[in-house]
Amino acid sequence: MRVLLMGRSPFLVRGLRAELVDRGVAVVATVRTLGELSAALAAGGADAVLACLAGAVSDARGGAVAITSVLSEHPRTALLALTPLPPPSRLWQVANPAWDAVALESADTDTVMAALERLTTAPAARRLTRADLTLTGGEQRVLDLLAVGLSNEAIAQQLCVSPKTVEAHISRSFSKLGLVSDDHSTNRRVLAALRWAGV
Repeated sequence: MRVLLMGRSPFLVRGLRAELVDRGVAVVATVRTLGELSAALAAGGADAVLACLAGAVSDARGGAVAITSVLSEHPRTALLALTPLPPPSRLWQVANPAWDAVALESADTDTVMAALERLTTAPAARRLTRADLTLTGGEQRVLDLLAVGLSNEAIAQQLCVSPKTVEAHISRSFSKLGLVSDDHSTNRRVLAALRWAGV
């Protein structure tokens, strides 16, 4: 397994690197910034990114969004985030089965290794790419605007279509993304935005 480490704390990153190398993991690079992450991913050779999102919860939340945005261009690369946030695994797993999170305070080497193994051995067929989805141009434009948080009315105004057309595009998109209407424990708009951003 080839892992790319990302984190701002040199102390934490060095410790993670030592633990992974002791377990036989090839650490292909360590990066601190999104630019470095993007360049390292473009160079290839990483099966997974292990991102340490230490610090304030608001910083970690922003970091998670930014990292998943970069990784959306590399759908075959797994992501494991060590985060102070409650692990958002249900949402991230819907967005991409190769993404997950572990609570930083309870992370140990065995937990991290097990998660990395599971994520990097996920069947490639489960990792959707945008090319795998059969969305129309209108559905794609609606999802792009839904993903940035616009309401149906604002999407309709932006695209110069009726709200009813937007609703139809969203309904068909939900169906194509596998978001069923009878699951009341989740918000399909949020899950659609995550999946669209993450595939």
